[in-house]
Amino acid sequence: MSSVATKLMTAEDFYDFVNEPRNRHRHFELEAGEVAKASRPGEKHGLTCTNGIYRLSSYIRQREKGYVLSNDGGLVLEHDPDTVRGPDI
Repeated sequence: MSSVATKLMTAEDFYDFVNEPRNRHRHFELEAGEVAKASRPGEKHGLTCTNGIYRLSSYIRQREKGYVLSNDGGLVLEHDPDTVRGPDI
């Protein structure tokens, strides 16, 4: 048996991939260089995130430091191999 080496995707490759027209309404994350489907959140999930964003944004504004991102911000968490997540908040 022979093994076939697959090329791991970089964060830049992943950005291009998720912005292809065929992926417009699909959700993905990059896990250690490999594309993984992400589930689509529902209404209750969205409400919970909205409440969390509201509270964190108020806290951040008072301290005048940082910022809050909402769903699927595309944060690069690791390099070589790259991991890109779309955290809820």
